[in-house]
Amino acid sequence: MCIRDRDLGIRPESSTFRLLASRADLSKDHTAMAKTLLKNSKEPIVGAPIARMAALRQLSAKKDVDGALKLLHRMDLEGVIPDKQVLNQLIECARSDPDKAEQIYFDLKERGVKPNMTTFTKLCTIAKENRVRDGVDMWVNEMLDQEIVPDSNVTPTIVDWYLRSGNRARAEQVLVRLIEMNNAFQMFQQMMRFGPFDFALGLLACMVAEDQPLTDVVRDALRSLSRDPLTQQVVDDLEACQWNVDAILTSPVMMDMQSSTEDHVHPSIMECMRLMMREINLPDIQREIMTQKLTARIAQAQQSRK
Repeated sequence: MCIRDRDLGIRPESSTFRLLASRADLSKDHTAMAKTLLKNSKEPIVGAPIARMAALRQLSAKKDVDGALKLLHRMDLEGVIPDKQVLNQLIECARSDPDKAEQIYFDLKERGVKPNMTTFTKLCTIAKENRVRDGVDMWVNEMLDQEIVPDSNVTPTIVDWYLRSGNRARAEQVLVRLIEMNNAFQMFQQMMRFGPFDFALGLLACMVAEDQPLTDVVRDALRSLSRDPLTQQVVDDLEACQWNVDAILTSPVMMDMQSSTEDHVHPSIMECMRLMMREINLPDIQREIMTQKLTARIAQAQQSRK
């Protein structure tokens, strides 16, 4: 039948020969002929992982999503089950076509392919670059539904999208969900960009409570939000503490609301944290947990300073 179809102008693929070569009901001569035809086939054997990924990388460099989907079809014919690496390369091929990227994601998800952080980094980037309305937000929802926590690569993209779209409320909802997942470090520091200063200082308090490092992102955010003598004095106090957590938590200026100019007194970082948690509507149980963490961290700092 294969020879007859070929004579009729129907071009077999390498998968055709592979399937014939594996059939137990063919004669030895026919099996040998199928193996010979497979060997002489000029098409890449997409079942081979190295060849498969090399072909996908070439297609992604050209943004050839149609060619990538054809390769996926050949994989199906050869019985190759796609994995998350294949999923990510297929999405990369659709970098300029967000609709195709979405189709690829959900098609392979239905087939049992599990996404990873790279998957959502690519999808969020595609949505942002192609200015898809609510596209980043859709992928953030999907990412959290898959219980994948945004990392340092994708969190800036997410926060930048919410900043540009003026959707602070949605960003705060994502922050609440990450706090509930006990993995909000990246969101804490990126959300400081929203301001104002007291809100950012409340986020710093959460990071301190969870013993997270005060990175350059944190320091730069607070410096940029310091726009009056009172907030500048707070930043000066943080600089005097060299951004050291134990020094901050034992500083009378930071902890006892001593930072003041004339009639104005700046709230302590504990109070800033409480105000921030109230603003984002963090559930009461999570507020209590965070307050207990910060209280315990303050006690630890005071003990270490004795």
